[in-house]
Amino acid sequence: MMQHTKLVQLTMCMGIFLCMLDTTIMNIALPAIQTGLGVPLNQISWALNIYTILFAVFTIPLSRLAEIKGKHKVYLLGLLAFLIGSILSGLAPNLPILIVGRAVQSIGAAVLFPVSMTIGIASTAINKRKHIIAALGITQGIAAALGPVIGGLITQLLNWRWVFFINIPILLLACIFCLTSFNFKDETVLPVKIDWFGTACLMLALFSLVLALLNLSTWGIYSPKVIGLLLVFISATSLFLWIESKVAYPIIHLDLFKNRAFNGAAITTILSNFFMTGVSVLLPTFFTRIQGMTELTAALLLTPLAMMIFIFSPLSAIILDKVGPRWLILVGFTLMSAGYFSLFHFNASHLSQVMITCLLIGSGYGIIVGPIVVLSAADFTGELLSASQSVSGVLRQIGITLAIALFVTGLTANLTHENNLIKRDIGQAISSSNLSADRQKQTLINITNGISTQQTNKQIPRQHVSAQERQELITQQTALALKTFPLAQDNVQLTTQIKANVTEKVDKAIKETNRTINLLITKSKSLAKNGYSKAFSDIYSAAFPILILSSFSFLLFKKKDKAS
Repeated sequence: MMQHTKLVQLTMCMGIFLCMLDTTIMNIALPAIQTGLGVPLNQISWALNIYTILFAVFTIPLSRLAEIKGKHKVYLLGLLAFLIGSILSGLAPNLPILIVGRAVQSIGAAVLFPVSMTIGIASTAINKRKHIIAALGITQGIAAALGPVIGGLITQLLNWRWVFFINIPILLLACIFCLTSFNFKDETVLPVKIDWFGTACLMLALFSLVLALLNLSTWGIYSPKVIGLLLVFISATSLFLWIESKVAYPIIHLDLFKNRAFNGAAITTILSNFFMTGVSVLLPTFFTRIQGMTELTAALLLTPLAMMIFIFSPLSAIILDKVGPRWLILVGFTLMSAGYFSLFHFNASHLSQVMITCLLIGSGYGIIVGPIVVLSAADFTGELLSASQSVSGVLRQIGITLAIALFVTGLTANLTHENNLIKRDIGQAISSSNLSADRQKQTLINITNGISTQQTNKQIPRQHVSAQERQELITQQTALALKTFPLAQDNVQLTTQIKANVTEKVDKAIKETNRTINLLITKSKSLAKNGYSKAFSDIYSAAFPILILSSFSFLLFKKKDKAS
């Protein structure tokens, strides 16, 4: 019996690991996927967005469907959906097939996440839950943190398709475990009807919110599209809450929110995942595109983040009863705040600072995530347990999506500002150079195009006058020189001498032009690297006071009972 329970719990951890891993594994591989499929970045981002949107929208409805039709059956179907989606994504010859594959993956993930949590927690008695909850919590945190690391390793050592193919052996093994350990015939189901109106309102609300957040940086915060979607979200949510208070079989029992520990865990889930995603998504981009590191190097630099989550998440869950949630949440946010403080005084060339920053943020998040997973389950059983885990899953996705929206929007604005400053400064340097007006204009265009926010280490040609241009200059200037010596046209030796002198002068001028332009390029690269680094650090500078305020979320939890 013990072995059977352990096998079920292991299978649930595998399911959690896969669906959380795939929320972040694509981020660092995105440039390679973009190149492989030959599509613009704004289009390839939909391979990320579709997973986030559908994961958030379908988690609660599919969790409820699992209760009605049988968790074991629906869980196996979720594994199969994730498997099919992974195969489609890995084999995708074009972007539409990749998006379809990611959509199928997300439907599977929307089943796997809440049902894994519910089956795993329900596999043990309430008084023995802590260890399995801690294991599931570790799996969530470490999978999300390891996503960019594993993505970087795979992209560097294999190719981007293996970002999806890596799921296949794990999924096949999980399917075998399910078939050998699940009871498909006599499992308990809820004899209730599906709340179709409530489900429709909830899905509309979540779809509107997530779509608005994901397109915040593109459409703008005050755009009619974003405002319209947010109004739809508010209206649909209000209608959903009214329906749920009236129907006999609500998709989410509102009694869930009468539990103080759950409410505190819900808010802390959003906040902690918001600040964690702000690091795990942006730092790989900073390392690879601004600092010019390889995906492998960036992945290795982020491993301390995952290691600390792995160490501190179970420890904090184990000592929760002894210390109480307040101190753990406060200490966790304090450590994350120290990490953010380091980020806006960040020097990526100092390896020790990179390591310390990742250790602080990973430790803080690990200390938070252990208790909140335990507290989100509280002492719930049955429908309330299922609802608590599906709601927690959605809130986690909202935290991640909110981070992507706000951090990317802020970064885009910062980069635009720095771009304008760089163009101004390099324009002034070019205009004060000894280059001709036409050469100044062309140099400004080349430097602006050559150095982008995508990659400051992009190589720019060091020779800036083509062989054809050189020959044209020699021909033109030789013709002018010959006009001053009319008799030279009949003297081959003199003509040859004049041409040799002109060639020497042209080559000398070209050499000076190349030297001047290369100095300007070096200066522009330095300006770009410093400017874009500042754009990144300013994001964390702005987020730091918000993180400090978030640490007061520890007040949402009850004080530790002194008698215990």
